[in-house]
Amino acid sequence: MSRLDSMWLSLRAGLGDLFLQEHHRPYGILNRFPQEQSSQMITLIGKQTKNLVMRKLWFGRDFQEAVEGEVHLRANVETFSHVSPVLFADCELHASYALPFVDSKRCPNDIVRRPMLWCRKSSQQLNAAELGQIFYAKVLAPLSTVICFFADDLGGLAAVAQIL
Repeated sequence: MSRLDSMWLSLRAGLGDLFLQEHHRPYGILNRFPQEQSSQMITLIGKQTKNLVMRKLWFGRDFQEAVEGEVHLRANVETFSHVSPVLFADCELHASYALPFVDSKRCPNDIVRRPMLWCRKSSQQLNAAELGQIFYAKVLAPLSTVICFFADDLGGLAAVAQIL
């Protein structure tokens, strides 16, 4: 699976707003699960150490690293026949220094752009990394069975504690 095929979520700025872009390509993975299966999602938050773990434990040499400011949806194909197949949310929203700019209301057909209304209510200006952390808490945490923070990638245990 290419990096573009696994890109699931990305944050963008523009048109006077902040947007969540939901890419529909990775949902093709879900079509391979029988309806009676209930998948579990493991959210992995980090950078280099996270990528190393994903490559060594699950995806091997074909692993395509996520790009800063993106969340990729990946599946462990070895678990497709299990009662609870495993999906991974490969997260690097927190690693972005700036949000890419969107200068058009038009989107490709496989992407849905959603305004992040809860950001408007914030009385402070948030940087891209802070927005990513809030996104993890508000959107990904409720969908996740397990959340793994890679302390080496995030600046140590104190930084992880601050995120939590």
